[in-house]
Amino acid sequence: MIERICETCEGHFFVKPYRVRQGTGRFCSLKCFSNSPETIERGRRLGKRERPEAERKAQAEITRMRFTGTTQSKEHKNKRAEAIREKKRPDLVGFNRRRALQGGMSGANNPNYGKHHSEEAKEKIRQKHLAYITRTPIEERRLSEETKRQLSETRKKQWQDPEYVAKLIKAMALSPNGLERKLIDLFEKHLPEFKYNGDFSEGVMLGGLVPDFVNINGKKQVIEVFGDYWHSPNIIGDDWRRSELGKVMIYNSVGWKCLVIWENDIKKLTEEEILNKITKFSTAKGR
Repeated sequence: MIERICETCEGHFFVKPYRVRQGTGRFCSLKCFSNSPETIERGRRLGKRERPEAERKAQAEITRMRFTGTTQSKEHKNKRAEAIREKKRPDLVGFNRRRALQGGMSGANNPNYGKHHSEEAKEKIRQKHLAYITRTPIEERRLSEETKRQLSETRKKQWQDPEYVAKLIKAMALSPNGLERKLIDLFEKHLPEFKYNGDFSEGVMLGGLVPDFVNINGKKQVIEVFGDYWHSPNIIGDDWRRSELGKVMIYNSVGWKCLVIWENDIKKLTEEEILNKITKFSTAKGR
């Protein structure tokens, strides 16, 4: 860091070297920058824009928050949003997202198109990374066992909260895969009591798990669809919760019965054979 003297209040402050090279880092705060003679003269030349009272107060509050380091309250955020709505400012984030989806930021339209790090810059990045690895033992770069345990407990508690699960799945934008779509079509024709719940659309979560299909007619029955690859021993390893027996045991522990249908069965069995298998599970005694 480089020590500087503010050109407005003559106070001492520190800035990073790159800001000095860029010709910035001349003022200790935004207030001093606004009160500098050149800024005042620039404003006089351009003419002062009349701002709404709500916008002026919101901007002043934003400036105060930025330089004091305090957290913005919910009330302040609401006031700022209201000021923006009054100003009718377009949603810049949404605009950029739509522009990117339409190809407006791809290829030559992207401001960084054709720009690459120089070999010197690449070497500096590499040396900084190597220096960090050298001075930081690998034990410090890894999460401790205590931290891992705390994270695991926190995540388990979160998955017991239906509201948290609903928000998480909504953010993931889950949708039925090919196997699940086949069963959805089959159930709609012949077994309407089973509804798709893999996207938490039915709001059913049992033992920290979100079953693929649930019985909505009062019976405590769920159906899980297993892909041959993603649920093979090579993939799930020692994670017993992802195995067929593990799923059944978890659902049984909360009083629900579970039927697992494998990808291989859906591909090889006829529609009638799949229906017979599910019907037998649904009508079995004690279910």
